[in-house]
Formats: sequence, structure tokens, C-alpha cells
Amino acid sequence: MFSMVRNGMVRHSLKALMLILLPSSLADAQGVAGAQGPDVLMVRLIGSGGSATIDGKHHRSSEVGADLMLPANDRQRYGLRISSINLDVSGKKQNYLCVGVMLETVMFNWCRMEIGTVGFVGRGDLSGSNPFGLASFFGYEKKLGQFSFTIGYDSKIIFTKPSITVNGLGVGVGYHF
Repeated sequence: MFSMVRNGMVRHSLKALMLILLPSSLADAQGVAGAQGPDVLMVRLIGSGGSATIDGKHHRSSEVGADLMLPANDRQRYGLRISSINLDVSGKKQNYLCVGVMLETVMFNWCRMEIGTVGFVGRGDLSGSNPFGLASFFGYEKKLGQFSFTIGYDSKIIFTKPSITVNGLGVGVGYHF
């Protein structure tokens, strides 16, 4: 039974990945009109605010940080995320330093999707607690000259006991070198 669940999860994960990457790859192969060459480097300052769910209870959360992204092609980027996540749990602050690898694609010149594996380094009361997790983003991106602006749904899962789910509104301002 475990192998059926695992194989089913793998199959669904592969389908989701194909749905994300295939349209972008097809657009690249067809040579979308107006597409510009990839940038050398993009630095994005990010912030988000929302809710963290721990053991079924909701708590406030916030995040500030930066993405350093390199181009894979005209529509896809990969890079490093470094941020600080603050969870307000019962009047006590829980802080994590978040470091990880992110993959993103921009479809139709405005729809940005991002996913990555990240490590969370506990700070303060959480020192010594270093769980891993997943981060994702789905939203709107508008590029104006060398700058880009993003807004959308930001989500993270921190695999601790109990697991922590962080959901919120994410915004970002990027500069393309």
C-alpha cells in the first residue's frame, strides 16, 4: 500500500511539473514575438505577510528577504533565496533563517510560478532546530525596463513536529542586470 501511495504522489508530482514547464517550453520553441534575451542576473527583494498554521491554530507570519536568480532561458530562472521568517506564536516570536534553491517560470509574460526546496535555520528559542521544507509562489509579474514587480500567493511548508504551513500575500521588486 505504501508503494501505491508513493508512486501515486510521484506520478501527480510529475504531472504538475509538466503542466508548469511544458507551456513555457512550447512558447520558447515557437519563438514568441516580443521576447527579449535573458538577463545576466536578477536580484529581487521580497516580502510577505499572512498566516501560519501550527496544530490547527492560526498565527501571524511575516517574511523579508532576497532572491538571486540566474536565467535558464527567456522564460525560466533558477537561483538562491535568503530570507527571514517570523512567526508570532502565542505572544512568542519564532524566527527562521530560510535558505534554499528556487526554480521559476514566467508564462504569457506575466504569470510567475516558483517552487523550491529550502532549509530553515532556527534562531533564538529555536536554535538547533533546522528543519527543511518547500516554498512556492504563484502570481503576477510585470517587467518595466530593468525593474520587475510581483504580487501573488506565497506558501511554505516547514517539516517539523508538528508541521508548519505558512500562507500569505507576497510582493517583490526585482532589478535585472
